[in-house]
Amino acid sequence: MNAQQLFDLQNQVSNRACGLKVSGVIDIPVDSTSLNYSLYPVYYDDGAAHYLVTANANQHSLDFYDLDKRQLARRVRFAKKGPEGVPDLRHFYVKNLDFIFILSRSSGQLFSSMLKAAD
Repeated sequence: MNAQQLFDLQNQVSNRACGLKVSGVIDIPVDSTSLNYSLYPVYYDDGAAHYLVTANANQHSLDFYDLDKRQLARRVRFAKKGPEGVPDLRHFYVKNLDFIFILSRSSGQLFSSMLKAAD
């Protein structure tokens, strides 16, 4: 399935009302290059640690926050332009800590990224 086919999927909206109930607050200190919010945060559990993954527009990166240690564990930066460039990072899926899919709505492309352990 290509990116355009993903955008064209027929979704149905439920008539049922839903809501979220606050169960707690996550307090993680951030540095001056981090954002203190994310439009589309993702929870990822690799079996050894639990992560909140956010898109950081300031650094054009995905930031992995360790929820147990309450700190930034990993920042993966991406080029914005060029042959390795990823135009936007808002829609992503973390398959594992070394492999990420990014869907760029602005360019209509699906990117996959194999990360190195040093990232």
